[in-house]
Amino acid sequence: MKARSLFTEPPPSSLSYPAYRYGMLVVILLLLAGNLRLYLSLPPGYIGDPYMNSVVVLMLFFNHLAYSFA
Repeated sequence: MKARSLFTEPPPSSLSYPAYRYGMLVVILLLLAGNLRLYLSLPPGYIGDPYMNSVVVLMLFFNHLAYSFA
């Protein structure tokens, strides 16, 4: 693909590029790893809901898998 065509021709679908599919997958997995680290570092007397961030990241993960790889 030539450099000029990158700027003059619209892509067929920007969400189907491998850079988006795998890049977003890496971002979501990094969020999941960060949430796991946060969960493991919580003190025993934590009053809030320790699973809420993990639930949101897992929802993003499964939604991304279903939309981008199916």
